[in-house]
Amino acid sequence: MINKIALLDLIGLTNDESELFNVRHSLKASRLIINSSPQNGLEIVLPRHYDDLWVKNIVVSRRSWIKARIGKHMIERTKIKPCVIHLEAIEFKRLVHYQYGEGQIKVKDTGEKIIVSGDISDDYKVLESLQCWLQDISLRHLVPIVEKASKRHGFSVNKTRVRFLKTIWGSCSINRNISLNRNLLFFPGEIVDYVIHHELTHLKVMDHSETFWRELRKIFPDAQLMRLQLRNLEKIRVPLWAAF
Repeated sequence: MINKIALLDLIGLTNDESELFNVRHSLKASRLIINSSPQNGLEIVLPRHYDDLWVKNIVVSRRSWIKARIGKHMIERTKIKPCVIHLEAIEFKRLVHYQYGEGQIKVKDTGEKIIVSGDISDDYKVLESLQCWLQDISLRHLVPIVEKASKRHGFSVNKTRVRFLKTIWGSCSINRNISLNRNLLFFPGEIVDYVIHHELTHLKVMDHSETFWRELRKIFPDAQLMRLQLRNLEKIRVPLWAAF
């Protein structure tokens, strides 16, 4: 069974680069899969049954690409401390200032700038602190929008949750709970309204049938346009520090 060490020797990664490389065996995979992202680095997923030589040949053939991709992720990871935070949905834009000190990291919005202070030597602790701040501000702004829209259109929502959703912008459960992606605040307000009205409509129609879209257009006529704009912006609007 091939492991990480065996493939590291084939690729020729440095110690720093090897931290962004991983090998995982999957019982569900039917083929060799390569996953790559700044957050998780590069991961090779191996299927349940495979020949060692087959795996090695694939890795060697893609060695240059793998090294280049890991190098790219290393550069991207140096950008996880933002210089400015722009939350377009609430017309919020601040420069970020970092102040070295002792103790727990604190994030403070002065109204003119955001100050991140404390022991900020660890970039990932800074990242976690900024994400906690983003979670809090997203919760405070998104939940009231849901409450206002549901009241206006006569929907009954059990509970609204705001959190980081890796692959979706919102969801609605059969228990009438709505979940929203905290990163919606990086988008224009009309797109946030679209996502919220989309999920509210699922309280009436749980699928994406023509009936659903017809009901959505009744309360949000620009649904198709906003849906298209969301697709055009979703890969470029959320900064790296908020996407982990």
